[in-house]
Amino acid sequence: MMLSYETLLSHLSNNGLRLAWNLGFRPGYSPTRMRKNFDAMTAAENFVFKSLDSGDARIESANLSGVPVEIIETTPQPARTILYLHGGGYFMGNVRGYRKRGLDLATHCNARVVLVEYRLAPEHPFPAGLDDAVAAYGAALERFPNTPLIVGGDSAGGGLTLALLLRLRDEKKRLPPRAFCVSPWTDMIGTGASMRTNHGRDAWLTKKHIDTWAPWYYGSHEPRTPYLSPVFGNFLGLPPLLLFVGDQEVLLDDSVRVAEIARAAGVPVQLNIGPGMQHDWLLLLPWLKESQKAMSELAKFVGN
Repeated sequence: MMLSYETLLSHLSNNGLRLAWNLGFRPGYSPTRMRKNFDAMTAAENFVFKSLDSGDARIESANLSGVPVEIIETTPQPARTILYLHGGGYFMGNVRGYRKRGLDLATHCNARVVLVEYRLAPEHPFPAGLDDAVAAYGAALERFPNTPLIVGGDSAGGGLTLALLLRLRDEKKRLPPRAFCVSPWTDMIGTGASMRTNHGRDAWLTKKHIDTWAPWYYGSHEPRTPYLSPVFGNFLGLPPLLLFVGDQEVLLDDSVRVAEIARAAGVPVQLNIGPGMQHDWLLLLPWLKESQKAMSELAKFVGN
């Protein structure tokens, strides 16, 4: 049977990502080495999709309550603001590398996107990143009072998004009207069954990656703390959630269990499991029909 062009492109992309990841992000590599490789990968992504040629977009480097951010607007009057927390295992990534993804979100969601440059482990372990997210969120509420402020993130940033919600609730601060996560990392110790069942199917991560990277972030703290591992938290009172995850991911159960816990607490949850999809699929492979459909679902969710 002849493969469609899109299917072939998906296979080639997944294999290419697997090769690049295996070469550049082995668990034994230092944080500095992997950061350089991650920055090179996101720079290449920006170049390939020509997103640094931002056309009519307005991109502003700013500071929100001491936290560096990049503010992206692709329309003169965005209908909403999205505070976005990037992925990278809590020790990699930056706002410039996520500019393409920020532009995509701004365009599809008719939103102002605020990319947060939160502090990274191991130099700045927990709770530094969460403190920065809380500070940036509070300052964004003050700076953009006329649009709803939604929070979201992917991978480590997805876990940080859920931790932010838990802390805002616990501190009796104003919660966002809704939140979304793409392939969130919600369990620092990797207790989900998919760590085993999806081993070798996941083009990106293994249990060894989780076991190596997690201590850099949680440091001397108990890793089951809900602000570190939201899957062990109580979701009572949180806003509606939208979760995206691929069925090939070792982090699959990080999303499935969060959805179950949130629903049990009465939180409205939409869980989108992408068949045959890998980690961060709707961000990394935006040309796929599945990704385009998911982005449409995200735009509808944040627009309600």
